[in-house]
Amino acid sequence: MPYRAILPQCAKTIVTEKPNLLGRIFLFLLLIAAFAKIAVAKFLEIPDESIVQQGKNLEGETALIGLKLLSGSMAFLLMAFLLWRAGSYLLTKSTWTSISIPKLVGALLLLLINALIMFKGINWDTGFKGPPLLNFMTAQTLALPLKPIVAHFIGLGPAVLVVLATILFKSTSCRSIISLEIIFISFTPLLIFGAESRQWIGILPVVICLLGVYNWTTAQRVWCLIASALIVAPALLLKSQVTLATTQSLSFQSTAWQYYFNRQGPWMSVYSYEIALIALAIFIIVFIYLPSITKTLKAVGNSPS
Repeated sequence: MPYRAILPQCAKTIVTEKPNLLGRIFLFLLLIAAFAKIAVAKFLEIPDESIVQQGKNLEGETALIGLKLLSGSMAFLLMAFLLWRAGSYLLTKSTWTSISIPKLVGALLLLLINALIMFKGINWDTGFKGPPLLNFMTAQTLALPLKPIVAHFIGLGPAVLVVLATILFKSTSCRSIISLEIIFISFTPLLIFGAESRQWIGILPVVICLLGVYNWTTAQRVWCLIASALIVAPALLLKSQVTLATTQSLSFQSTAWQYYFNRQGPWMSVYSYEIALIALAIFIIVFIYLPSITKTLKAVGNSPS
C-alpha cells in the first residue's frame, strides 16, 4: 500500500533481544513499589463525595461509588502491565543504541523553550481555574471500572486501545519504531488515569504511525475503520440533541446532552458508560477472532465444490 512507503517498516527490523529476566523483575518491583506508594496515598486522599460529584450535573450520575475498589484495582493492574513492559525497554540494549544524542539535546532544548514561553508568557493568575489536576484525574479513574479506557474508545477511537494492547502484550519490537513505542508508553499513564480524551489528542499522530506498521490483518484494519465510523455516527444528531438539551435545561447526563458529553469522560453518564463498555467488549471480541474467521472463510471458499 502507498501509505506504508512513508512509514518505518517492521519486516526486516524485528528485535529479538530479550532483557535479563532477573534484572527485569528487580526493576519491575522497584517501579511498582514506588507507584503503589504514590497511587494508594492518592486514592485514599480523594473523598467519596468528590468522586460522586465529579462531572455531575443536576440529577445526573457519573460514578458508582460501590465499585471504587474495583475501579482502582483495574487501573493499578493496567499500570503494572505498563511498568513490566517499560522495564523491558529500559533493559534492552537496542533502546539505548537507537538514541541520537544531538537530536535528544535538541528536543530537550525545544521543550525547555516552550515551557519557558508558556509559564512566563501567560498570566496564570487570571481566568478560569479548574480543580487540582491530579485529584480530578484520580476521581475520574475511581468513578467507574476502566472509565478512562472506555472514554478513549469513544473519544479517540479504537485504534488507540489496539496500539496500547499491542505494546503491552507483544513479545517483539521493531527497531525502527522503538522511539514511537517509547513515546506512547510514556504517554500511557495519562490515558489510564485521565478520562477527558480531548486533552490527550496529541498522541494520535503516534498512534497513526504505529497503526501503519503493526502486523494486523486487513480484516482487523477494516474492522477498526468500521468501528470508528459507528462511534462517530451519533454526531449526525449532535446539533438537534444539544438544541433540545439547552432549550429544556436538561442535565448534562441526560440522553440529549450525552450526544456531546459522552465523549468527555468526566461528564459521561453511567448509562453511556455501560453502552460504551458493551461496545468495547464487542469490538475486542470481533478484533481477536477476525483472523481465524477470515482464514476459515477463505478455506471454505477455496475448497473444491
